[in-house]
Amino acid sequence: MRISIVSTKGGVGKSTIAISLSRELADRGKRVLLVDMDLSGFSSLIAGIREQGLISSTVDGNDSNYLREVHTGNGTFTVLKFCGDGPRLRRDLEVIRDNEFLREEVIEAYSSIISRGYDFVILDNRPLANPQEEEAGIEWEAFRDTKQEESYRIYVTDASEFDIEDTIRYHEWLDKDPRDNTFPLTLVINMIPGKERIEEMRSKIKDVMKRMSVRIGVLIPFIEELFEYSGSLDGMPRLEQVGKLAQRLLDSSLEDYIVIE
Repeated sequence: MRISIVSTKGGVGKSTIAISLSRELADRGKRVLLVDMDLSGFSSLIAGIREQGLISSTVDGNDSNYLREVHTGNGTFTVLKFCGDGPRLRRDLEVIRDNEFLREEVIEAYSSIISRGYDFVILDNRPLANPQEEEAGIEWEAFRDTKQEESYRIYVTDASEFDIEDTIRYHEWLDKDPRDNTFPLTLVINMIPGKERIEEMRSKIKDVMKRMSVRIGVLIPFIEELFEYSGSLDGMPRLEQVGKLAQRLLDSSLEDYIVIE
């Protein structure tokens, strides 16, 4: 299964959800590849990757260590730094656009990685990722030709009314784009401040889920220890709600509307 984790802006915990879900699935015995597509490279940083990502190292002709095995409590998952080298990505893509050999080199390298038999490929996208972006097209071309599995979207937002509505609009835009290759699956409302706000989200989330055609809703309170977390995976607090989401994915219970909290 390929899971694309998306958000309309940074600072809502998208990468934290991506890392947490990868860890929970790995702890349950699944082979997981977490692909860092975000310019910030946060997931790669947590995994201890300090070198160039796949795209920039290919452009520079470097033999970079952009792949890392991360140990969890009961298993391991793999992190691939696909982008994550900041604003130079635009320049790198221009170089690849003019050099078909480099494009094929990136696709071949990524294809060789995802052909190793992962049960889940989780994409940690940059905010407002869309299928028109060249890096998204390269990733999808390699995945489609190698795995040919269905792909799903997990939306991550905070609890503000504006951001939830922005997420709905983003979903509607993705759903209308014929180039998008994913299906809506889950809405995560993250960093909910206080019990009163949680109660409010509990009464609202099912309506939002129906508007977005997602089957699973997840409510996660604000956790101070995770806010702007920059340590290693070992010190990252676990999210019980993400563990329940991982189990739901493994049970293939995707037919009924369910709220996890």
